[in-house]
Amino acid sequence: MKSARPPSAEDAATLGVDPSFNRTGWALLVGAPHSPSLVACGVIIPRGSSRGERLLSVRRQFEGVLRSLRPALAYFERPGSWQRRGGSRRETVEAMAMARGVMLAACAEIGVVAVEVDFQAVRRSLLGRHNAGADSVLEFVRGLGVEPPRRPRGGVDMDVANAILMAAYGLLLCGNVYFPARESLGRRPASPGGLATLEPAGRPT
Repeated sequence: MKSARPPSAEDAATLGVDPSFNRTGWALLVGAPHSPSLVACGVIIPRGSSRGERLLSVRRQFEGVLRSLRPALAYFERPGSWQRRGGSRRETVEAMAMARGVMLAACAEIGVVAVEVDFQAVRRSLLGRHNAGADSVLEFVRGLGVEPPRRPRGGVDMDVANAILMAAYGLLLCGNVYFPARESLGRRPASPGGLATLEPAGRPT
């Protein structure tokens, strides 16, 4: 876990989560939607030999994140339509859903409002294309003044970068603001003045 400072009372602390059974990325953002601060970020890697033990490990680690950072909201990435195109094994899809489920349950137990959002809707809203790739995610995140961490063996940690994107989406949506469209990311202005509007993320559960 990399930490900069604890969130202050006036900050709207938003946790972004990129759920996975094997490696979940998370990131906490606070501050102004257009120039947030990265308070803390990290990954959850389950331990145990059985699926049940690994899911319990995911939940306990995630509970530790929630109790330590106390976010106001948690935005979870939900898989998009790619799952229905045969690109992922059924077992992979099921395991991912199980991991997301235990983390949602942890939010409910601790009292953190959780919102699930289709990752393609997030990319379409922030990056201009539902199928925007890793380069676009990194360009957007760095444009906010946030630098994602690197993995131990080199390379940007995209699990955390995707979590930062989710948290940024949450901050922007909660603030009911607009983000300036960037032609380099393929956005098409959706309103006067070159502003890209945000789409609803769904109702908090």
